[in-house]
Amino acid sequence: MHSLEALELYTQFHDRWFESPVRYVPSDEYLQSLAGVIPACWRVERDGLWYSVTPPGLTLPDHGWKLHIAASSGEAAEVLRRAAEVLRAEPAPFKFLLDRRITALSNGKLWHRGSSGKFLTVYPSTMEQFHALGGLLALALVSISGPYVLSDRRWPGSSCVSYRYGGFASRTVLQADGTRRHVLTGPDGSEQVDARLPYWAPPAWASDPFPDDPLPPVMSRSLCGGRFVVQSALAFSNRGGVYRAEDRDTGQPVVLKEARPRVEIGASRLDAITVLEKEHRLLERLAGSGYFVRPVALFRDWEHAFLAEEFVPGTHLGLFSLRNNPLYAGNITAETLAAYLERMRGLWLQVAQAIAAAHERGVVLGDLSFTNILVGDDHHIRICDLESAAQEGVDAPVGLYTPGMSVAGVTERANDYYSLGALMLGSVFLVHGLTGFHAPLRSVFLDELQRDLATPADLRTLIDDLMTKPEEFSATPARAIEAIGRLPARSGQRHSSRPRLGRSLARRFDGESREALRARVKRRSRAS
Repeated sequence: MHSLEALELYTQFHDRWFESPVRYVPSDEYLQSLAGVIPACWRVERDGLWYSVTPPGLTLPDHGWKLHIAASSGEAAEVLRRAAEVLRAEPAPFKFLLDRRITALSNGKLWHRGSSGKFLTVYPSTMEQFHALGGLLALALVSISGPYVLSDRRWPGSSCVSYRYGGFASRTVLQADGTRRHVLTGPDGSEQVDARLPYWAPPAWASDPFPDDPLPPVMSRSLCGGRFVVQSALAFSNRGGVYRAEDRDTGQPVVLKEARPRVEIGASRLDAITVLEKEHRLLERLAGSGYFVRPVALFRDWEHAFLAEEFVPGTHLGLFSLRNNPLYAGNITAETLAAYLERMRGLWLQVAQAIAAAHERGVVLGDLSFTNILVGDDHHIRICDLESAAQEGVDAPVGLYTPGMSVAGVTERANDYYSLGALMLGSVFLVHGLTGFHAPLRSVFLDELQRDLATPADLRTLIDDLMTKPEEFSATPARAIEAIGRLPARSGQRHSSRPRLGRSLARRFDGESREALRARVKRRSRAS
């Protein structure tokens, strides 16, 4: 199966369709850095997301110890120039990422953890050259600090050069699902998977070139001087993990969010630790509102930063909606829909109040989505994950958003009300993401949902207004709160105990012929 990270890559090169990276047209910034440094007889060719550089007349083994250089997107061009000067004097094949945008992606939150940070890879032909090149590159790049490459060990004394045992020539085995698995051939002729794992895992036959150099500390279950004890991992991303832990000072459960240095977040490419520190500051600013998770502590462990915040028992709004919406359970009656909409109305009202409370404190949320609104066991909401939030006049926009829930890359008050409308639409039926591709379709879906589910006309109007005229609500915050508070649970129209979508297929379109239905759908499609 393809991983989420692999699928994410194919969303980067077209605003609507999945697209192969080979169709991406890079800038020439890195090639300009290389120009005049390497000899003209060296072959430079593109291979996917990489440019490969091959000096003439060299023979490489199939696998061995390779060198990686990690660099931020802002320093990568200079790193390439310095590394190329070393490699011109001590020729070896190497490859580097296409341009600054691809470098930022590979350093980003959603990149595969076993591959992230590898801006440039060098393939030494012998162990003697491995040691010579590693030392020269570490010296030439002594002022550079790159993201930590999780699959590697750092070169002694360097903050950007690392090494790993792996394949030089690409040898793959076709899998049943159509993917290919990289393999190595051991000394006994057996094949071993050349896995890009997010931790140090060389093959058994490969002896570490620096066996006496200490490994970086393995993350302990006990952090912050023993105050927090990790109990389980909730999630991992390239930015770091999210853990459930116990606060020994209070005995209360907490959530720990981890940030690794020089991982780049959002279109603004902000350092993950900087973003986590900002999140802590904003949570403290919002703590008195009662609608946001309470920050407990911000601390460092080794090179990483951690934010401890209160643990909220319950689930996020997306799962709450999926588990309770009668549309998905197939139990569609006027009574079940009215009961569900009444429960959701209470949650929507709290979200509107949370937005107003944040804006009163000068904070724009930026990326309000189903997964960062927690519904407690007491049905009180808490909002978490304020990566994209910003204090007005203080913080730069991060440029991170959830498709379908936000106006792309916009951090302003009106956008928070657009997100509220998307939450309400998605709570009724999960089409908010689809309609984001073509906004005129939203009114079609809203009309058909009202027709099929007999939802209140006021609900349809409010969702449409929030998503088409959000600036009117940001100018008058009480408007959204009052409008949600007035929403009826039922349409007020006379209808059977089962809305049309809950009837049998034979009775679903009573009073409307097949031809009339087709004509109506065609008219709406053409109009949108």
